[in-house]
Amino acid sequence: MTNLERLQSLLIHWKHHNIEHASDYQGWSETMSEEGHVELSEVMQTISQESLRVNELFDKALRLLEKKL
Repeated sequence: MTNLERLQSLLIHWKHHNIEHASDYQGWSETMSEEGHVELSEVMQTISQESLRVNELFDKALRLLEKKL
């Protein structure tokens, strides 16, 4: 397995793992909102959204790798 192939596997893994984390952050945002911790809920919501934005970079890296494989 080349380093490019290895990186491709890692990026796919990291992307899926990142989606799971974003879901967890969203859940905590909802929990904090329900408990009246509005500002903390908003921060957790932002963390969730930013985590999903990172997936756009994973996708970009995967597209670049596909051109090289």
